[in-house]
Amino acid sequence: MKKKIVFVYHSLTNGGVEREIVNYCKILSDNYSNRIEIHVFLNKVSGELLNSLPVGVKLQEVRGKSEKVDLTYIVNLFIHLNKLKPDSVVGFMQDINLNIILTKIVFFMKFKLVISEHTFLTHWQAFFKTHFIKKFLIKLLYKRADLCLVISKIIAYDLIKNFNFPKKNIFLIPNFLTKPITRTKRNPKNYFLYVGRISDEKNTELLIDALYLLKTKTKIPRLVIVGNGPQNFLREKIYILKMSEEVVLKGYKENVDLFYQEALALVVPSVIEGKSRVILEAMAYGCPVISSNFFGRDPSIISEETATIFENKSAASLSNKMYFFLNNPKVVYSKSVMARKNILKIYSDSFYKEFPSLLYKTIC
Repeated sequence: MKKKIVFVYHSLTNGGVEREIVNYCKILSDNYSNRIEIHVFLNKVSGELLNSLPVGVKLQEVRGKSEKVDLTYIVNLFIHLNKLKPDSVVGFMQDINLNIILTKIVFFMKFKLVISEHTFLTHWQAFFKTHFIKKFLIKLLYKRADLCLVISKIIAYDLIKNFNFPKKNIFLIPNFLTKPITRTKRNPKNYFLYVGRISDEKNTELLIDALYLLKTKTKIPRLVIVGNGPQNFLREKIYILKMSEEVVLKGYKENVDLFYQEALALVVPSVIEGKSRVILEAMAYGCPVISSNFFGRDPSIISEETATIFENKSAASLSNKMYFFLNNPKVVYSKSVMARKNILKIYSDSFYKEFPSLLYKTIC
């Protein structure tokens, strides 16, 4: 009899966590379809990545409000889990994780519970001003999970130190880049690039402020923004600052490889991140990276040797680093070469060979 695995999240709108869920489904489906049955429970069966799920994955909508502790959501989650009787349930990020833990405790359910954290939780809670009751519940109940998957050592350290999560139950599984990395010939064009969701923690607005400051110093390249999310406030700022010729909003694009090949640099203005999939992808392509010193960054990936780093939340600092970037091409190139070498060490042939087995054994 096949084991039943359930992945639980809000939706499959394009984002780092969502891509990880899709990747997990693909890897398990490609390698273990004869052993497991894969289900994905979503609060909203929507998002750009729905069509990326492999054939055979079963979708289930769970009604309620998954972005908080919600009784309706917990009851509906119980109903669907009780009907399916899964062997393993895998949650992602604090709200989903907490709701699954409460569901298991309240209804005395029996399944292997795996939670997953993709960001520095302490700073995530501070940034979003998490209510003290929820913070208390997470600190009290997270340890009730059987395992916790993390994408970096610094996230693991935070969970152990600040949330008393047992070290022996934490497993480090890096972001999965979906294909073997081969060298591609870059053909840089005159634009800086942003790739990702448009939201508060991504701090996308800072890019336009920095470019506006840079405009007072030199002739500036364009800024191309590729991603989904509310754009009206960006359009308003672009209009007010008269930057319509310099800033291009591309919206969501399923494939961003060409952008990495063409951009002068990827710019990451995030206030808080995990390991940042887009940084890994850009570095793999040899695309230089300009990044904030965001909370939770992995210094083994993002350092002064591999990226141009600016002060978090500072448009002036980002503007200065952009100016430095434009005037020091040799320094920038050397950093991108070092970054690519680091990525290739992580994403080696052995990584791709071993990852499916590691994922399967950890989850199942």
